[in-house]
Amino acid sequence: MAISIQLGAILAALLIINIYFMSAKKYELIFSICIILLTFVSKEENGIISGVPYDTGGVINPSIVGYDVLIILILSLALRHGKIKSLGVFWRRAVICTWLTITIRFVIDGFGVLSNKVFDSYLMPMAYALLMIRYLDKEKAIKVVKVLYVCVLINAAVGGCEYFLGRSLLFHEYYMKAVGWYPNTYLAQKYGVSFRCTAFLGHPLTNGMYYLMGVVYLFNNEKKWNLFKIVQFAVLGFAIFATNSRGALLILSIYILFYLISNKKALKFCFLAGMGVVITTRINLQEIYNNIFARDATGSSMMVRVKVLLNFFDIPIQNVIMGMGYNNAGTIFSKYTGGANAEISYIILLMENGIAGFISWFVALSSIYNNKMCRMFNGIKYSGLVHGMLICFLMYAATSNSFADPGTLTYLLCFILALSRIGKVDTFKENSIYGNGMESKEANSRLSV
Repeated sequence: MAISIQLGAILAALLIINIYFMSAKKYELIFSICIILLTFVSKEENGIISGVPYDTGGVINPSIVGYDVLIILILSLALRHGKIKSLGVFWRRAVICTWLTITIRFVIDGFGVLSNKVFDSYLMPMAYALLMIRYLDKEKAIKVVKVLYVCVLINAAVGGCEYFLGRSLLFHEYYMKAVGWYPNTYLAQKYGVSFRCTAFLGHPLTNGMYYLMGVVYLFNNEKKWNLFKIVQFAVLGFAIFATNSRGALLILSIYILFYLISNKKALKFCFLAGMGVVITTRINLQEIYNNIFARDATGSSMMVRVKVLLNFFDIPIQNVIMGMGYNNAGTIFSKYTGGANAEISYIILLMENGIAGFISWFVALSSIYNNKMCRMFNGIKYSGLVHGMLICFLMYAATSNSFADPGTLTYLLCFILALSRIGKVDTFKENSIYGNGMESKEANSRLSV
């Protein structure tokens, strides 16, 4: 395990802070800290703190947010907040299926299963979701969502600046030395390819996912569209453009289209304005596409996905059933599809976990989800927010290796799913099954929400 003096000091500080906030029952602040760590200390920056780059093989080096969730979990158990009299069905299913997924891999791969991916893609994100459900109500959850939006907006502003600067604003020297994909992204500018923003979130595809979440929040905020809100949308929209991710731009376009369809006045205005722009400027859409995606003028990036889909059934069925493990799936992709990375999250997860592990993991995730959410809460279209985020996340995952590679995006997915459970119409009834010593005053306040 990678441990440094800096990491030790940060973990000690997180322990003290979490003890204080948990004692004061400031649970929204506890999870707001998680969000801040999630959005400002990416897996790429993890190496600055731990002293070992995140992707170093053979080293257990979880993300900082992963350590923070572990601290919260330990404190919850130590303070007997985790003592449960009667488990809800979704809790049992989520915990059992998560452990089943990891157990299957342990039986097949042995101790080789222990990796950053096990902690940051499976165990800690699930713990994060269950802790959120345990401690937050809708009012506190909305506060945490607002913290997420502010963090995303700051990242978007930094990412937009990087597009013009042509390099990482804060981590250029470290990225050049320790992050495998960054030098190619930086040097590609010599061939006329624009720099793909990294901000605090690291990889451009990760940035694209978070910026989409920011757009969804903005569109589900009931505040009227004014100059300030338009500026925020412009910052987020340009940041998505600066990631140079076709998947993110496609999903952004689809989401805006659905929003306009649901708002007929806005649809008519945008249609007429768009037609006017096309007629007056005679826009060449093919030329725009080629300019935006100059990094893939040959279409090779898209062909990686196509080859994986076309050649998937050539992969031996035993590899699909049993899975290749978290470190060996690239071998089978190279042999049968020509590329070491499938670039489709669901295919990668299937090949790593096998059919049983894949199904078990998605059963665990779906156990958290609840579709009976309140429609409006504190000026936020709650159901629209959660469903919008979830749909955008799942669509984007089908276009890239976003949350299949080791990293922290699974925390975001579990965060969204937890919001659906917290925001159910009868929140108090669901939370009343726990023997948590909740004071009657606090219980009544949750009931009133």
